[in-house]
Amino acid sequence: MNDENYIEFLKSGISINSQLGCNIGCKYCIVGEFQKNIEKNYTPVNIIEKLKQHRFYNEKIPLIINNRSEPLVPFLRTDTVNFLRLLKENHFKNPKILISKLPFGTSDCDVLNQNNVFIFRTISGMPADIEPPSNPENRRKILLENDYLKEHTDVKIIHYWRPIVRNLNASEQILESIFSEINSHFDGSVVSGIRVTPNIKKILEKFGGDLSDWNGDTNHKFLPQDIWNNILNIKNKINPNYLLFRHTSCIISYLNKCSDYNLHYCKTKNLKYCEVCPSHHRCLNFVKNINPNELNVFFKQLGKDFQYSVSDNQTLIIHSPIYQEELSFLKMVLQYKINAQNIQKSGSEEMLAHV
Repeated sequence: MNDENYIEFLKSGISINSQLGCNIGCKYCIVGEFQKNIEKNYTPVNIIEKLKQHRFYNEKIPLIINNRSEPLVPFLRTDTVNFLRLLKENHFKNPKILISKLPFGTSDCDVLNQNNVFIFRTISGMPADIEPPSNPENRRKILLENDYLKEHTDVKIIHYWRPIVRNLNASEQILESIFSEINSHFDGSVVSGIRVTPNIKKILEKFGGDLSDWNGDTNHKFLPQDIWNNILNIKNKINPNYLLFRHTSCIISYLNKCSDYNLHYCKTKNLKYCEVCPSHHRCLNFVKNINPNELNVFFKQLGKDFQYSVSDNQTLIIHSPIYQEELSFLKMVLQYKINAQNIQKSGSEEMLAHV
């Protein structure tokens, strides 16, 4: 694993890490597929200095903190808090994301306040022998803490409903139990899929999981449509006004009162999710004309001179080869509809293709 993995552009934002690797032991962990040992070569101070000079940095792009590990495991929590404190002290405006299965605690709450922080809490009802933090006591602590943080800070607390695997935690009974437990303690939920590799499929099947309808795609998260439909029906039955989203960027954008920065609404396959999204009209009514001068500024930041054309409906068509992370960066900072004809896999996607 090279130093580039401490700061990595992902589809939902920039991952910034002081540690690579995790020892919590979740059997479905995608990080464990290519990061077998724990590495810790940098401090938060080092990483933020590097971030300021990074070719993908822009204040519009969310920062995902220590997501190459579990950011709130005790020996890493200090770094995670220091990241938040340094970002606040240095006036970084970016949304800051923590994705965790563990409590944050009631100390250091000052770093959460007035800092554009989103905490994503994983609660999915997965058996504890597959996901060790998935136990009633940990869940109870998280829900109580959510209520405390919502009262004492302006942090946004999101329920991260994943992974969901048939025969493990996808039954209607389990889904309804989870929704009934969480819906009064969160600002909303994101129902997300799971990154599957042949090895992860094999492991989960040993525990009784059914991934027979996975199509072999390692580049995108896997979630059967009927599972989403079941959750949506349960939400509509129990609490119709509860916020339910399919994508991380959608709930962040909604809570920050803007259109989806990842432009999911531009893809036909996502329209079925957009139709039930409270930001539906905000996103579909957002149109931005392409400005060549603005384009050149960000092409220069990437150190590239992409060949492009502009369609009649103001879609930017990039003809040159472009890496996935470069494409995601341009979408986020420009908010243009972009069609790239030759997309190259990111570094992590290349690694997953060979796992």
